[in-house]
Amino acid sequence: MKYVDRRGTYSIKWDWYEWNKNLFLDKDVLPMWVADMDFEAPEEVIKVLKNRIDHGVYGYTYEPTELEENIINWLEYKHNWQVDKNWILSTHGVIPALNFSIQLYTNPGIKY
Repeated sequence: MKYVDRRGTYSIKWDWYEWNKNLFLDKDVLPMWVADMDFEAPEEVIKVLKNRIDHGVYGYTYEPTELEENIINWLEYKHNWQVDKNWILSTHGVIPALNFSIQLYTNPGIKY
């Protein structure tokens, strides 16, 4: 794994303080508030992305049919979890997933 210094690359994690000088923020604080990596992606991921770039068409896509099975197998292998494929949902990000979960597991309008 190769460390990459992301300062000066428009990285929210590292350059946010520079963009917001007027907030008097301490630049010595480690920016652990954002899920952003400082390491190169694995070579396998880079290869797949390069192949997609070389394809030249970036239209809308859907998940490959084997994705659910791969997730199920990985969860069983890594955590010994038995997951049904009907339990797996696709979202477009963490925030939409949190929103969905809140809506699913709460009862809006009920006063406690």
